[in-house]
Amino acid sequence: MPTDRLNDLAAFRAFLDAKLADPGNDLTLAEVLTLWKAENQTEQEAEEAHRTVRDALAEVPANRPDPGPKP
Repeated sequence: MPTDRLNDLAAFRAFLDAKLADPGNDLTLAEVLTLWKAENQTEQEAEEAHRTVRDALAEVPANRPDPGPKP
């Protein structure tokens, strides 16, 4: 279950070690923690996040100003 893994220090250590082993990785602590949370969220949390992003993206065209007539 993702919640169990989220609170598992050994799993976090393995995750962190994998991130640190990548020489091109310049993630901040906040970014690593965000990735950890995202990778260990429940299906319900993941669906809610996806729905939020879909809803926000659906509103993007509605908020763009009209460029006016094309020449």
